Amino acid sequence: MMGGCTGNMQALQQIDLYNVQSDSWESFPAHIMRGVPASVIMPDGRVLILSGEDKTIDQNIYRNKDAKGDTRHPQIFDPYTKQLVTVEAAESEFRGYHNMAALLRDGSIVVGGGFNQYGDVGCENPNIRRFYPSYMGVATKPSFASNSKLTLFPGNTSIEIDFNGPELDSDRGAALLAVQAFTHSYGQNQRYVRLTIISQTTRNGSGRTVAVDVPGIPEVLPGHYPLFLLSKD
Repeated sequence: MMGGCTGNMQALQQIDLYNVQSDSWESFPAHIMRGVPASVIMPDGRVLILSGEDKTIDQNIYRNKDAKGDTRHPQIFDPYTKQLVTVEAAESEFRGYHNMAALLRDGSIVVGGGFNQYGDVGCENPNIRRFYPSYMGVATKPSFASNSKLTLFPGNTSIEIDFNGPELDSDRGAALLAVQAFTHSYGQNQRYVRLTIISQTTRNGSGRTVAVDVPGIPEVLPGHYPLFLLSKD
């Protein structure tokens, strides 16, 4: 959890992680105040946090230069390692209330909307941008051997997927990401389902086959999921 509509300046720059199994909370300082930010689960299980507003920043003064705690710098939080990274490259636009973001099928993120200076409705940015996470810069990526759709039945023992390229990461190498519907700081349908890898075998040349467990309900709910394969890089 992060951001929201609050005047609490500490809460606006704090990530709160809830552990469902232990019914406990952990807090992590982000050092960037973000009211109503966007958060997007990425294919490797990390969470991209971006946009949002800090009303102490005069956006007219800092339009062409960085402000302290500039909300145009995305941040990436890993809930498994508890590490937070601030992206050096900043977006060109301030995006406050009404901003949106969503994961695309190639792993990039589309970003748009958002008030650019504490305005009322009608003052939103009439443009969109695409954010390319660092994993998109890897030279050699896994690629599916077939473009045909897969139909998964929750609770199946396993399913095999043919792909080309480097070996998959043994921990986060295969994942399902539910299709998003993002509005007002909530991706109501965001869902990251990490698939357990049973085995990886080499077919021929760069061809490989991975066998993964198919989770049951409620880990997987009916619907469409983009499937992502990730290498160790």
